[in-house]
Amino acid sequence: MGLRSKFNIGLIVVFVIGWLISGYIVRDTLYKNAAQEVVRQATLMIDSASSMRKYTSDHITPNLPAVIDGKFMPQTIPTFSVLAVFETLKKKYPGYMYRDAVLNPTNPRDRAFDWEASLINQFRADNNLKELSGTTDIDGANSVLYIARPIQIKDSKCLACHTTPEIAPAALVKEYGLVGGFGWQLDEIIGAQVVTVPTAIPYEHADRAFKSFMVIMLVTFFVIFLILNLMLSLLVVSPVKTMSQQVDLISQGKMNLPELSERGSDEISVLRKSINRLRRSLQIAIDMIAKGQK
Repeated sequence: MGLRSKFNIGLIVVFVIGWLISGYIVRDTLYKNAAQEVVRQATLMIDSASSMRKYTSDHITPNLPAVIDGKFMPQTIPTFSVLAVFETLKKKYPGYMYRDAVLNPTNPRDRAFDWEASLINQFRADNNLKELSGTTDIDGANSVLYIARPIQIKDSKCLACHTTPEIAPAALVKEYGLVGGFGWQLDEIIGAQVVTVPTAIPYEHADRAFKSFMVIMLVTFFVIFLILNLMLSLLVVSPVKTMSQQVDLISQGKMNLPELSERGSDEISVLRKSINRLRRSLQIAIDMIAKGQK
């Protein structure tokens, strides 16, 4: 096996090992970053929702009558403004969802799904629990990350609409009926703010970045491989081959050979000088033996 073949085999082995190790590290880092990005998105969504709820409670509800001309105005409810904003957001970011999930809602649209009800019951069992997060499958297929925070009745004004149908605004009862949204109590946790963010999108971005990185590494190695082989050929293989051929001819007794170039001070140049000196020494020795025989 030639010097070039040994060098290339060693280079390929080193590259494959480095490629695999680098790929593992980069993939792990990209996926961790993707997971952190999902959490950041979900946290931003739920913080935005909380801010919109507070704005509606502080600036809309006190200044807009709940009933105008006998018609209930849902715009006075914090949940309405939040859902309206996120419905617009969903058009650009499908899969991103916000819900005020409630066990006993006024609007049936807000009734908690089974997995949301489980979160609400955890909040109800522990009043010190302020947030829950994790992943779940929607419709058994789409994995999402969720963040949930409890909805607690802290303002007695809310009970005016949610204690009994008799004291609730007639327009509200007419709009939503007598079944849901009543019997709430002060300081009771009645539901949860829940945001869900699809995990597939950030992980798809991570996959694309990972594949691009691996391809770039492969192309980079190929270019380096060609450059190193060219340098090896010019600086090592070709000079060594020339010297090897000359030493072989000298071993056959052929002394009338041109001397190798002695330019330079690297190891190859030192080896050329040594071969030239060896040839001259052998020539002198042969000449001395020839004269002695005469």
